[in-house]
Amino acid sequence: GFGARRLKLEFELAPGIGAISRIIRQNCPTRRRKRKHQVKRDLRAVKAQYAPLRRFQMDVKYLNDIPNYWPQMTSMKLPEFQYTTRCLKTGAVFLTYGNELSLTYSELTARRLLQHLETHGVDLRDVIIQTDRGSEFDGQAVLKADRGFTHAIEQEFGAHHRMLKRSNPNANADVESFHSHEEPEFFDIERFTNRRDFFEKITTYQNYWNLARLNFYKGGKTPLAILAESDPALPHRILWLPPLDLDTLLRNREPPWVAHHVPYLPGKAMLLGKHG
Repeated sequence: GFGARRLKLEFELAPGIGAISRIIRQNCPTRRRKRKHQVKRDLRAVKAQYAPLRRFQMDVKYLNDIPNYWPQMTSMKLPEFQYTTRCLKTGAVFLTYGNELSLTYSELTARRLLQHLETHGVDLRDVIIQTDRGSEFDGQAVLKADRGFTHAIEQEFGAHHRMLKRSNPNANADVESFHSHEEPEFFDIERFTNRRDFFEKITTYQNYWNLARLNFYKGGKTPLAILAESDPALPHRILWLPPLDLDTLLRNREPPWVAHHVPYLPGKAMLLGKHG
């Protein structure tokens, strides 16, 4: 899934970018990336003014339509849905997984992230989580309820939930952009041996994305570097919230914000920032 520039950077290749591009064209079958029907509006200058880890986009990625992943998913009962939350300023992502698309899982995802941010010093009154109008985000609710996704964000944590306007498909472009990179770089190529192996590998990929992968759209910087530049007071370990298995979480009936319950992960103490 990498282009010539990223291949040269990641693997320290000797040939120039032009030569690498030519070798790829001549020897490797290519696959065009999926493109939206409308041109995305460039909001780079606006997003650059945001404070880090205050504005997020959240969406659910269906994993049952990925050819390389689907046979493994069905045979090993791997997660069918990915709940993705992405920070607009830094580009960092936080992932949870489950075998169902539900309001409960979306609420658990939001609760866990907000508790994590608050623990590390983020004022939740400044936090906005943007979603589409799917039923998993209270998008089909006629009246405000005393429970659910929006209630948890706004009434329990004091943050804000913003729903997209109808007929505005490009408004969640940041989280969709992550999905478009994650699929060829992870789901299209990885092989798994069991559910534990899946969570070990997706944890590695999320850490790579948040801590080491340069984002050329954001000036060739990593999310970690952007965080350090824009708000030095926030600890770097705030980006080390590992992916969570929501199915196991509910089976064990743990509170949704208990990060130490993340199953099947190596080096949990390091990933959770206990030695950060």
